[in-house]
Amino acid sequence: MERVPRAGKRRLIHIARMWRCDQPLVEPGFRLRTALDAALLLGGEWRCAPLEYLRVAHLDGGGGLLAVSEQTGGHDALPIALDRIAREALLHDSRRLLIAHNHPSGDPTPSAADRNATRRLADAMRLFEIELVDHLVFARNGVTSFRQLGLI
Repeated sequence: MERVPRAGKRRLIHIARMWRCDQPLVEPGFRLRTALDAALLLGGEWRCAPLEYLRVAHLDGGGGLLAVSEQTGGHDALPIALDRIAREALLHDSRRLLIAHNHPSGDPTPSAADRNATRRLADAMRLFEIELVDHLVFARNGVTSFRQLGLI
């Protein structure tokens, strides 16, 4: 049997919550340090969602969480409101953004529309010297990172 690395109690609580749809994942003072942190914060419970949702984590320069905002879409589409994201980023004095959305279909593969919207968002945020750290796509069959795919 493969040995599992030890994890602190707080990390285990977050991992357990990832599989429950009724538990909030954001705690005061939360810092994004790893891809697991991002997954726990932004999308664990979405595997249960029948609609598409978008979450934006507003971060300071060190990865500290300033705020999380959310937009709701339909069963198979979610128009990303670039103006709203930019306004909220400036309001929260964000230095970095991490966005995530779900695919109710179960397939985490980014669509052409996902890739286009992400490129437009990254370009728009660059004008305000705000870095788009990653875009995660959650689904029943896994999670996809735009950064890992080389799309950001």
